[in-house]
Amino acid sequence: MITDLKINEEKKKEYYEKGYWTHDTIRDVWERQAQANADKEYVADDQGCRMTYGEVDDAASRLAAWLVSQGIKPGDVVTLQFPNWAEFTIAYVACFKAGAVIQSLARNFNGADLTYAMNLVESRAYIGPTSFHGVDYEQQILGIAGDIPTLKVIALVDKKAPKQTDLPTVAEIVATTEPLAEKVPVESDQVACLLSTSGTTGKPTVAAYTREDLDNWTELTARSLALAGIDDTSVVHIAYGYGLFTGGMGVHYGAERLGAAVVPASGGNTQRQLTLMEDFGATALCCTPSYAINLAEAMQEKGVDISRMQLKTGVFGAEPWSESMRTRIEKMLHIQAHDIYGLTEMMGPGVAMECEAKQGLHIWEDAFLPEILDEKQQAAPEGEAGELVITTLVKRGMPLLRYRTHDITCLTHAPCPCGCTHAR
Repeated sequence: MITDLKINEEKKKEYYEKGYWTHDTIRDVWERQAQANADKEYVADDQGCRMTYGEVDDAASRLAAWLVSQGIKPGDVVTLQFPNWAEFTIAYVACFKAGAVIQSLARNFNGADLTYAMNLVESRAYIGPTSFHGVDYEQQILGIAGDIPTLKVIALVDKKAPKQTDLPTVAEIVATTEPLAEKVPVESDQVACLLSTSGTTGKPTVAAYTREDLDNWTELTARSLALAGIDDTSVVHIAYGYGLFTGGMGVHYGAERLGAAVVPASGGNTQRQLTLMEDFGATALCCTPSYAINLAEAMQEKGVDISRMQLKTGVFGAEPWSESMRTRIEKMLHIQAHDIYGLTEMMGPGVAMECEAKQGLHIWEDAFLPEILDEKQQAAPEGEAGELVITTLVKRGMPLLRYRTHDITCLTHAPCPCGCTHAR
């Protein structure tokens, strides 16, 4: 294990007894979803690959079996460096099945970036493309492998270019390896994923997530997306960044839990985003509000008829925005725009979510204890503005007590027209 979690045993027992914590892991949740939605489309990418829950689950089981055969044990770190390809989801689920810890790195990380990041977490395996957009990832990882003492396993995805060496590809592994015969034993309080903030206020903050943390995060983001009208008939276009940033992965988890089809577009390349949204029939758009406007303006510039899109709702966050921006987005994209709030220190997106009434964001009080403090650091009366302070109630990998968010807001327990009873 890359970290030893020190959890108060008395609190641990109490939280289990009260039902705050369970022994379910994110793997357990995924396998239930995959079984229930086996024939339903799960992921699609811009290379024409479309896969169902069942197909992803089978391929992931075979890749997980190969990882285990190569000596990957529960707690070992597997580094993933992918473009926005469907194969990323196979590798991601395979890590859950093998009990590995996922380190997802952006594809623009060069050799020096990879060396630093992988040594930092003592990565034991790397899965990435042979080549993409002129970058030879195969030679890049081979060139630094000797500088990462713990690295023992490398696998490639030859989607855009054939491999140049005898390294195995994910396609070869899936075609020649039998699925896992038995579940790899893992505990819900083992670290399963490493993510971080964007670093806009200084050095990025890294957050550790146990498997149960990921399960809870998935549940909360699923609730949040449901408030925006997303369900198992939706096609969710995610244009938040992936990699270490929590935005893309958090929304991805929630959409997956709801049984929606997911398009993991990530950020950038606006023209491609528009093509994906139209071709795949996206009904929900998830990104920053400023990028939603960027997309809408690009549609106008390209003469794209908005009626050709099937968009119905949008979930926007990760930056401040105003009511005038909301009005502009809704008018330009013909959707209902909803605000989502989160912090990496808490878990990521899904700490609070706006409902159809749009009269404030519901904070999930079964997972977070919110307080509003005035300028003297005293509790502010209900309805009065002050600094939002949050205590985590179910976070295990990195629990926080009275974390100061530096965000100014107010809190109300008044009934909401939507019927949700969580505070706003």
